[in-house]
Amino acid sequence: MVRKTADHAKIRRRPRSRGAHAVAIPSPQSPRPGRHRSATEVDFGTVKPEETRPAEDAGGDVAEAGSTMPDFTGESVKVAREALDSSTSLTVRDASGEDRMVLVESNWQVCSQEPAAGAALDGRPVTLRAVKFDETC
Repeated sequence: MVRKTADHAKIRRRPRSRGAHAVAIPSPQSPRPGRHRSATEVDFGTVKPEETRPAEDAGGDVAEAGSTMPDFTGESVKVAREALDSSTSLTVRDASGEDRMVLVESNWQVCSQEPAAGAALDGRPVTLRAVKFDETC
C-alpha cells in the first residue's frame, strides 16, 4: 500500500495481518456487509449463541388495529407493535418471570395483553406479556 505525505514522498506500508487468532464467523446478516443502496433493508439476525435462529421472520402483512384492540395472542411482539398506532403507549413484559428485556421483538410471542381483545383502545396504554417463541406461555 502506498501513502503520500505532505512533501509528496512515497512511503510503503505493509498490509495489516489479521493474526493467527482471527476466526471467521459466518454472519447471518442479510445482505452481506458492504456498500448498498440506502433503501436496502438490513436484517442483523441477532440471536444468543445458545438459542436457535429462526429460518425466517414469521412476520407478514400487518393489519392496522384501528380503535378496537386486536387479539395478539401467539403473534410476535413485532407484529403487535406494527399493528398499533405509533402514538399508542406500549409496554412489553417478560411473561416467564425472569424479568428479561425484549430486544428483538420478532423473537418473542405474545402470551397475554391488556386491554383484552375487542376492548376500545381510545388512547389507553397497552401492555403485552411475552415469552420467546421456543418457550411456552
